Amino acid sequence: MAGWHTHDISSHRFDDDEFKVWCDHYRLENVGKVNHKSEEAVDALFWTGGVPYELDLLWKQPKKTLIKKTLLYRQNRVNEMAIRHGIFCDKLSDEKKLNLKECISRMALGLSPPKTMTGMDQQLFDIVLCIDKTYIITALNPVAREALITYHGRGLVTPLGMAAELVFEGDYTNDTKGRIVEKYIITMVELSQRFSFKSYKTTNAGLSTVKPVQKMLEIKDIIYFSGSELPPNHLFNRRVTTLFVPKSSNYPGLDYFIWNHHDLELMAFQVTVKNPFTSHPKIDGASKNCKRWLNFCFSRSEEKRLEVYWIIPGSCVGKPKKIHDRVILIDDLWADFPALKKLSS
Repeated sequence: MAGWHTHDISSHRFDDDEFKVWCDHYRLENVGKVNHKSEEAVDALFWTGGVPYELDLLWKQPKKTLIKKTLLYRQNRVNEMAIRHGIFCDKLSDEKKLNLKECISRMALGLSPPKTMTGMDQQLFDIVLCIDKTYIITALNPVAREALITYHGRGLVTPLGMAAELVFEGDYTNDTKGRIVEKYIITMVELSQRFSFKSYKTTNAGLSTVKPVQKMLEIKDIIYFSGSELPPNHLFNRRVTTLFVPKSSNYPGLDYFIWNHHDLELMAFQVTVKNPFTSHPKIDGASKNCKRWLNFCFSRSEEKRLEVYWIIPGSCVGKPKKIHDRVILIDDLWADFPALKKLSS
């Protein structure tokens, strides 16, 4: 495309206004001008990270609709990036491979980059300046993140835990620790494709003494999505158990959601280390925040089943207060999420 500097991978990312100009200028065959605020356009912008080179690749995929172009772009680009990353890894020393895994782990948790980045694959990473003037290490875009996580798989479990432990044992605010707990759990679930936990009811005397309910979920699909609304409807397959992860740091609902295909149930999760957890600002409106999710997951004629879970340290049960939601104790998750032990030490 003449006039578009698509060769530079990550030196510039389109904002909303620039993306509108792109959509107005670069019309699609059989579609015409793309509405830059449409669900499918926002999804395309999300997966490319707004990088012009990546948008150019997506637009050129041999499909007729933007939805199908995005799906094919994701499939092809993850494969291409993983293959090239494998060639890059083959040339690294053992020391640099460890540094690479530290970079990936810090990226997954939204942390600052390590002091040295000798093993970082610069084609797949970016260093971003945040509003608070701190730097974090990120993937080039969600496709690059998927390629990195898929390629290294469970080989990231130990370095991911080590990166999380630095925060849990460090002098960080409870808000920061809670955010890292959330990202650590989500990434570990992504690596293992399963989530096993037991949950308790609450009473005016504290946690119920009734035997807790045990759940073991096999996650078949993971959907990351941007913005403050719902994920694109075309990505949701009701026939498989699915983890939904909002990428927005101030998403108005809860932290993440799971569609439990076997029980036809929507499960919503909120992580907090606030003591007591019942002082959390969402405690009284958690179920209301899920109303639109119920409409997303269920048809009008179906019974809408929702369970809200609070993931908290045992020390944060605090003053007894009966709520309708259930409680998952972080202490009970240690077996599958070993770094969480450092949170309670």
